[in-house]
Formats: sequence, C-alpha cells, structure tokens
Amino acid sequence: MKILIGYDGSESSDAAIDDLKRAGLPRDSEAKVIAVGDLLMSSPSPAEMVNAALASPRAAASLQQAQSHATRVITQNGEFAKTAADDLRMQFPEWKVGFEVVTGTPAWVLIEAAKRWKADLAVVGSQDRSTLGRLFLGSVSKSVATDATCSVRVARSTANRKPGGPRIIIGVDGSPAAEQAIYSVGQRVWGEGTEVKLVAVDEGPVAPARVSTFLPQAAEMLRGYV
Repeated sequence: MKILIGYDGSESSDAAIDDLKRAGLPRDSEAKVIAVGDLLMSSPSPAEMVNAALASPRAAASLQQAQSHATRVITQNGEFAKTAADDLRMQFPEWKVGFEVVTGTPAWVLIEAAKRWKADLAVVGSQDRSTLGRLFLGSVSKSVATDATCSVRVARSTANRKPGGPRIIIGVDGSPAAEQAIYSVGQRVWGEGTEVKLVAVDEGPVAPARVSTFLPQAAEMLRGYV
C-alpha cells in the first residue's frame, strides 16, 4: 500500500501520524511524507514589507526579504518532513519511508501529489478551524477528502480517545461505493479488540425493510475478508 501523508508540524498532523497505529495498515506499506510550504499564507505582513522597503533606498531590499522568507519556509518544512519520516520509521520499521518538501497551496499540492504518485491512501490532520476560519482560509482536509482520487484518512487529536481497539462504522446502502468501503476495511490487518458496526442509510423515500436488507449482505461480505 502506498500512503501519502501531509505534514506541517502542527498538533493535528502529529495526531495523523500517531493515528496510523490504529489504521490496520499492512507491513509492506510504502509511505511518503509531504511538507507543503505555503509562501502566501506564511508571508510577512504588508506593514513589515513596507517597513523593510523604507529602511533601504533600494527596492532590492524587499526582494531579498521575500527570498529569505521563502528559504526559511522551505528549510523549516524540510525539518518537519524529516522528523515525521523518522517517527514513521520508528513506529513502522518494515515500511519504506521517504519525504518531500514542496511549495504551493497545501490542498492542491497534496491532491496532485497523491494522483501523481498513485497513492492508495492520503492522510491529513484536521485543524479544527472555526466556521469563519474555514470560510476564509478553506479546509485542507475537506478539500483533500472531497477531491483526491484515492481514499483519504482524516485524523483528529487522540487526547480524549477511550482505551481499547479501533471502533469502525461503515455506512452501507447497496451501492458500489459502499462495497468499496467494506472491501477497504476488510483488506486491513486489525488488532485485537477491533469492533465494526454496519449502518444502513438511505436519504430517499425507501421503506426501512428494504434498507435493512443491505446489512446481512454487507456483513457477509465483511466476514469473507477476515
């Protein structure tokens, strides 16, 4: 399995890596950590740039500041990526792990990287932004989950997680997409104590008796993979 992991040094991206221990991933996986330097969002404020320009009679001062900023961002993200890759190697010594530093808009970069690398799974952390923050800044995890061509795992903080094995809910409606979800879960190697609950869901005016017929079929499919 090829696993692409977006990492930016934040608590949410740390949680994404820590959460992989509970993901049932195969031992022969290959992982790539990508740290994306967003030069636009992390750039100095306009006031800082104006002050820098006024401090020197030459406009080259502002250009030099921008270049220095880009270098700092790339260097910092390189350190982030290397640290994350080292953590992965410690947690999963059987894995082949690499890392890469890219500049650009994080969501677009991760989506394109997953497609180019032909990843089976993309992993990102949820930043838990406010509604207003998501409105103005967007949500990297939401964009990746919506537009990536591979499966996507969005991890949250594990601080309040209850002890025990993973608890998994699979929504089933008889569709090919639901069958693919069952297949994906069935192909993983889950630890002791893992629980799976199948939930039949249909938004349309379908009789409950018909929806319930999806459950035995889905359960039989899942048992066939175990």
